[in-house]
Amino acid sequence: MYGFLKFPVNLALLLCCCILLWVLQREKPGWGLSRFLASGKLSTALLGLFLAACLLMGLIPQSAEGEGLHCIRRTPWFIGIYIMLLTNLWCVVASRFGRKRLRFTLNHAGLFLAMAAGLAGVPDESVSRIRLERGAEGNMELLDFVAEYHDNGTPRHYEASVLIDGKVRKISVNHPFRRFPGDDLYLVDYDRSQPQAAWCTLERVRQPWKPVIWLGIVMMMLGSVLMFTQGAAKKK
Repeated sequence: MYGFLKFPVNLALLLCCCILLWVLQREKPGWGLSRFLASGKLSTALLGLFLAACLLMGLIPQSAEGEGLHCIRRTPWFIGIYIMLLTNLWCVVASRFGRKRLRFTLNHAGLFLAMAAGLAGVPDESVSRIRLERGAEGNMELLDFVAEYHDNGTPRHYEASVLIDGKVRKISVNHPFRRFPGDDLYLVDYDRSQPQAAWCTLERVRQPWKPVIWLGIVMMMLGSVLMFTQGAAKKK
């Protein structure tokens, strides 16, 4: 649906919007539009709408293939709320940016970075499945497979030894292998027709913007640490 917004279009749009809003807040802080976009009342209203949407997502079953209320995060109104929340957050950062407000800047800029990357990165995300077989040619090959079962015959744990780019990697349930930042391989299925599995299925999840999200989270953590340490120092 949003394929035309893939990299580098999404990055260019994000940077252009950030620059325009930054210039607006720094050069024309007295304008009514500038004050409105950075106002606390707008923040409160948008947060209320965003939390209400999240509550709906928790109450109504969601599906990637669903429509309307069954896939709220892809609806135009939710995306609109999300974009307005990002706009408000960035305008707040731009209007109060300064060395004496490092804690504030780290917390708010980190939150903006994590949320903006989460939205802008959606068109670049992809999920695909790869079937690996023993003795197969290519840059991936199944070498060994070990499965443990409960008394009732259901699988308790299974692990695959896979040759990936010339190196042996072990992939098990809930323990994916990370080829690159934002590129993970999950073990999701295997051959159950015989004791020694002849094949297994890996799910490749690509999220190229994931490192940017983590950078935003780290910035928020640093801001929180500064708030704690500097706040304690001032009390003394």
